[in-house]
Amino acid sequence: MSRQRGAALDFFQAQEDALRRSRRLVWAVVLGTTIIGSLVGLLTGLSLFYGGGGNISHDEAIMAGLAAFAVVAVMVTVTSCWKTAELRSGGGQAVAEFLGGSQVHHDTKDADERRLLNVVEEMAIASGLPVPPVYIIEESAVNAFAAGWDPQHAVLGFTRGAIQRLSRDELQGVAAHEFSHIMRGDMLLNLRLIGLLHGLLAVSLTGALLLRLMAVGRGGGTSHRGRGGGRGGGGNGVMIAIFVAAIALYILGSLGVFIARLIQAAVSRQREFLADAAAVQFTRNPDGIAGALKRLHGGRTKMRSANAGVVGHMFIAAGVRNFSGALLATHPPLPQRIRRLDPAWDGRPPPPRPEPASSSPVDSPEVDEKARSMMRMMATAALAQQSAGSAAQIHAPRLPAAMVPDADDALALARSRVAALPDVLSAAAADPFDARAVLVCCVLGETEAARGEQARLLQAADPGLGAAAARLWPCFRDHDPAAIRPLLLRLAAPSLSTLTAEQAAAFRTLLQQLVDADQQLSLAEQATMSAVAASLDPPPRVDFLSLRGVSRECAVLLHALGVAGNDSGAALAGLQVLGLHDQPLITNGNLAEALDRLGRASPTIRQRVLDACRRAAAHDGKLGDEQALMLELVASALRLPMV
Repeated sequence: MSRQRGAALDFFQAQEDALRRSRRLVWAVVLGTTIIGSLVGLLTGLSLFYGGGGNISHDEAIMAGLAAFAVVAVMVTVTSCWKTAELRSGGGQAVAEFLGGSQVHHDTKDADERRLLNVVEEMAIASGLPVPPVYIIEESAVNAFAAGWDPQHAVLGFTRGAIQRLSRDELQGVAAHEFSHIMRGDMLLNLRLIGLLHGLLAVSLTGALLLRLMAVGRGGGTSHRGRGGGRGGGGNGVMIAIFVAAIALYILGSLGVFIARLIQAAVSRQREFLADAAAVQFTRNPDGIAGALKRLHGGRTKMRSANAGVVGHMFIAAGVRNFSGALLATHPPLPQRIRRLDPAWDGRPPPPRPEPASSSPVDSPEVDEKARSMMRMMATAALAQQSAGSAAQIHAPRLPAAMVPDADDALALARSRVAALPDVLSAAAADPFDARAVLVCCVLGETEAARGEQARLLQAADPGLGAAAARLWPCFRDHDPAAIRPLLLRLAAPSLSTLTAEQAAAFRTLLQQLVDADQQLSLAEQATMSAVAASLDPPPRVDFLSLRGVSRECAVLLHALGVAGNDSGAALAGLQVLGLHDQPLITNGNLAEALDRLGRASPTIRQRVLDACRRAAAHDGKLGDEQALMLELVASALRLPMV
């Protein structure tokens, strides 16, 4: 373990370096676009001024150059935004189906598929992300990908060869690699880069179109040379300026596309290094992802699907052949990635998969009650260790993705929690219909009177859903709802993405009626409604770029967190972390409204607020059920993983 921990900690700095480099590369694309527009404007103005025979004034030439720059800027912006919106509308599910994938359902009898689902659930819970749908691509190649533009709407895809040939540790390393892409927003970054490329391509195509139109005009034999007397030179100057602008658009646009592709490939390569490092951090096991990459290097990663080339940059290893050389390669060479993880690698592939798919009791379709009882005891012990150790972990200097609890314990805790969850509830959470019943159970009242009123509402609105909730309620009630509710929200909420817009709207209306039935809004109800909103709603626009703009909301949130943990000093500790020492505590604020405004803050501010909440929760060295649920609520409302 010491070697693993030391290796993992070495990668924290590697993550920071990779993030810094990829940010610079993205800004390089923006800068290059600005330079192209400026050169087009400059050449247009100069050609108009010097080719106009003295009839074009200096100011007119400047205005023409600025107009050309504005046209390029608008063209790139509009086409980039249009292409980005078009790509984003498809979502991760569309990408998986585009590759011929089929979703793996919880009731699968295939041992490899069940093992994969358990690995993905463990990684999602350990990293604090919603559990994404999992797709299988029926190909013998060993490969995997993540698709989707935010954690709430992402999917994971694995080839059949990957789940058959990779060991459990290797599969977990691959899953952690893909979860890093989801958590870091790599897919959204790729989408924006593709949009910019499309904008630059539009510049080049516009230049080619202008040249073609001018050639057609000259071929028609029409000449207006000399018409208008002394202004004829001005007309020639305009034609010269248009010709020069067309040449500049075509050449500079083509050059920009090539350079942007170089930058896109460089960004993609840096993100692959970052995801490898994050996989080590998540699993605390460098041998897992390293072993998977060695197996990829020794096998076949190229996909047979004709559509693989369109999304080839999304795979963990190159899914198509690269004929353009190393500069345009979207993935670093596998030996280079492997040696960053295992410098002593001798170049040989690992031995065949060491264990059969069903060797782990965690992945077996049927686990006897004695084993389940032991796993529940492990989960209880892990939770106790989490409560005892959270303060020390949070008060330590924050690493790029430090977890609460420590990542070693987080993955073990997630594994035991998944195993201890009753089969009936885990199966229901993965089913598009029964997932709604699970969420209904999460908001059912604590008294018989409240549940009776809610039952009447269910019977009137959706008898089938009411019957499903009634069937699941005894199991939910008997397995410590406070402990399993956060887990079920992570498992069930993503299933709502399969609903139609009408079904989703009807369910949210019904769920809100159930919440309002007892005229009280509990923390469990807020957490459930927040998880549903995060799964169904698009990310809100960013309205707040300054922490001071949401300082009041921070005070409301941190006070509520202190009340949940019965810790009077928690709120002040959180405000100190944020540097809001002068902000008075607000004891009568509306928590729902505060979370709504904080959800519209910039990602950096939201991350700082979540960090402050974790520190506040650990202020007294304990983490009770109410505070744990409160942290889940905050993470869900801010659309952030609990890492």
